[in-house]
Amino acid sequence: MSALDIKLMKTQHSGHAYQICKNQIKVGEYDGIIFISGDGLIHEGINGIMSREDKNEFMEQTTFGFIP
Repeated sequence: MSALDIKLMKTQHSGHAYQICKNQIKVGEYDGIIFISGDGLIHEGINGIMSREDKNEFMEQTTFGFIP
């Protein structure tokens, strides 16, 4: 039997997913990130990740999922 610890983060405004992914999530803090929304939120999040200085390490250690 396995268990998941889940943290739900709801965006509050345009660009919020970018800010969360760039500034608030630490490398290794989560095994995965799932975006649940349209393509705009996915792009915001990925753009936030790709603007990080540690983007390569972050991408190697994190699994991503998308639920439209």
